[in-house]
Amino acid sequence: MKKKVLNTLIIISTIIMVGCVLLSLQSNPFSVIDPQHDSSMFIYFGRGMSNGLIPYIDMLDHKGPMLWFINFIADLIDKVASGWGLFIVELIFIGAAYYSMLKISKLLKSTSLVYLLTILSITPVIMLLFNNGNYTEEYAFTFILWALYLLIRNFVTEENTKLSLFIIGSLGSATFFLRPNMISVWVVFCLMFLFFGIFTKKYFVLRKQALWIFIGGTSVVCLISLYGILTNSFSEMWNDSIIINMMYSTSSTVEKINSGKFFLKLFWQNGILWSVFGYTLIVLLNWKNYNLKYKFMHITLLIGFVVNFLTIIMSGRNYWHYGVTQLPYFFIMICFSLVTITNIKFKKIHKYCLITIIAAIPIVFSAKYMISNLVYINTTIFPNHTGRKISNSHQIISYIDNHTTKNQKIYVHNIDANIYLQSGRFANSKYFVLPAIDYDKTSKFKTDFENSFEHSYPKFIVVTKVMYTQDHENDFMMNNYIYDVIQKKYTKVKSIHGEMLLFKLNPN
Repeated sequence: MKKKVLNTLIIISTIIMVGCVLLSLQSNPFSVIDPQHDSSMFIYFGRGMSNGLIPYIDMLDHKGPMLWFINFIADLIDKVASGWGLFIVELIFIGAAYYSMLKISKLLKSTSLVYLLTILSITPVIMLLFNNGNYTEEYAFTFILWALYLLIRNFVTEENTKLSLFIIGSLGSATFFLRPNMISVWVVFCLMFLFFGIFTKKYFVLRKQALWIFIGGTSVVCLISLYGILTNSFSEMWNDSIIINMMYSTSSTVEKINSGKFFLKLFWQNGILWSVFGYTLIVLLNWKNYNLKYKFMHITLLIGFVVNFLTIIMSGRNYWHYGVTQLPYFFIMICFSLVTITNIKFKKIHKYCLITIIAAIPIVFSAKYMISNLVYINTTIFPNHTGRKISNSHQIISYIDNHTTKNQKIYVHNIDANIYLQSGRFANSKYFVLPAIDYDKTSKFKTDFENSFEHSYPKFIVVTKVMYTQDHENDFMMNNYIYDVIQKKYTKVKSIHGEMLLFKLNPN
């Protein structure tokens, strides 16, 4: 009876936590905000693919093909689910992530109370770092958690089924095709498998691990490569998702250091950084009590935490969602720390009070943001808050609807993809939103953008008022080029006023 009650409590609590995360997403049915900049681009990917556009040929971005496929599936569901496509996809991913956290907690011999406190502790930070959802890191979060579950299970139970190893490899490859710099979990754990296998002389097990992880990874590579070959986008896919991504991730040492400080502060302010120090201290104090496989597991987790942190700061950009891939490690460290405390021999009431206080730290730190964010996303209390529709976007969308056919092209310069999505129009070239790279150092992309633009001038161009009146003086993100094109070939639509301007192509 007691077990049944506890299981029910776990299910209800998990559903509530998943529900809270879902309500923090822009795609949820109650949301009153537009997709964030990046999310709008990814939705454009999916819609473009379902309308016959080919990734990297007809649409350009440095994100990996897996993200395009996820949003393509969301758009297909969208057509039969009345606009719920992306929400359903995110529900599946987040539900799977929480289920994997439950499985991991059981591997760590967690009690029901410890599991509940751990997800209660980590959920506010998930809501914060997901940043309204539909980022590569959100989907990688689920892949990483499931991979960690299978990898930790390998250490704890020595369960080496071919299927689990195959899944580990395929999840690693899928994450690589979201974004290459998010696969540190697989790199670190596979190296530790190698060291552990050599150290224990279990060469047969090592060969089995290497073979089936490789087969799993290769299967995803083959499927995605086959798609690239069939659509004649193979070389562009590899170049844009690998080469451009490397360019995007380039930063100076100072930028990396500043980014590192930013994320450490972010994790500290949200009350989860303590878990790293707590976990490390617990491991050191109990080191003699661990057997060899547990020692390897703890070393791997600590190394993995550090290596993954280095990957999130490598671009030098302080985007909150970059921190999402660190959360699986935080979950494990919080859970393990609480499990260890519950095993200490002193009064139960004291132990439960202590772990409850510790688990409540992130909630206390994140509560204000969590509540205000839920209110902002799902109500109209803050009508002018950054992230809602730019004041005159509805005018522009309406004008485009009334003065173009569905097949005519437009171009929105360095804003986001929401006007494309809401007007049902596509860009005049694959450069629907320019990648954030230095075009002075990449003359190939600069020339290609100019040539593609001149090959097919769009019916309308949308720019911000700031860009048109001030920022065109530099050619950052091709501002000067677009300004010159507007001056030569376009006329301002006088009925449009506000933060964005609309220009119509002059008749020949």
